[in-house]
Amino acid sequence: MARDDFTETTKRTLALRVAGMCSNPSCRAQVFGPQVDEDKGLNLGVAAHITAAAEGGPRFDPQLGEADRASTTNGIWLCQNCAKLVDNDPTRFPTQLLREWKFVAESSALAQIGKPDAHVGGGPEPAVKWITADYLEQSGIAATLKIAGFK
Repeated sequence: MARDDFTETTKRTLALRVAGMCSNPSCRAQVFGPQVDEDKGLNLGVAAHITAAAEGGPRFDPQLGEADRASTTNGIWLCQNCAKLVDNDPTRFPTQLLREWKFVAESSALAQIGKPDAHVGGGPEPAVKWITADYLEQSGIAATLKIAGFK
């Protein structure tokens, strides 16, 4: 069975949907940056499959067709370290968890569109903030997650 790989367009879309940051909420590494050569940039990100691109791969779903396996719906943008981690330990990183990461990372990127970086221009570094279950309930995010099938 052949691998159902992502197209370059799909890879680019996955990266753009999370503002070029790893979707793992414990990581969130920026994966794009400059090279020393002013005409080049670098990318440490990977378009990873949520369910495997081929039979025998991590989290393979035989119910998906070729087009579904290669679609943006089945992809998540991760740094290379996190991509390797989730594929080497699929029991620890099940499909549902990766879909949750993707949803949260895309929601975060959407919320930041058009907003300046809080610490650009010499301002203070923003305080680290943790999201609690209460916040999810109060903000309405929990209801959205439940409707989308997340627990």
